[in-house]
Amino acid sequence: MADKILIVDEVAAMRRSVRSLLGQLGLNNVEESNSGASALEKLRSSSYDLIIANHKMESMTGLQLFAKVRADEKQRGTSFILMMGVKNPDVIAAAKEAGVEAFLVKPFKSNDIKSEMNKLGL
Repeated sequence: MADKILIVDEVAAMRRSVRSLLGQLGLNNVEESNSGASALEKLRSSSYDLIIANHKMESMTGLQLFAKVRADEKQRGTSFILMMGVKNPDVIAAAKEAGVEAFLVKPFKSNDIKSEMNKLGL
């Protein structure tokens, strides 16, 4: 089970929604970041069991964040779910090639998060 989760999305309403869905699963140790850069700052001082990050963000995509997490020896084992607004086969293919194993397409429900977490062994 994921004890500590980081949600990364530029849209505050989306972060709140994901936090609420995680709460429905009994997962309440959740932190939020509004950008890939702020997520990396948090990752420098803390570790997480799971990162749920939106793909389409201005300064750094979710896939770019994933690559930076995997490049960091301390964080490379962190589970990662990539969120996207539209199921984009090109993005999914690139993400899978990079090593992303779990995806959420908005809108989604708590059972969708649970399903993706199960794929990751959480």
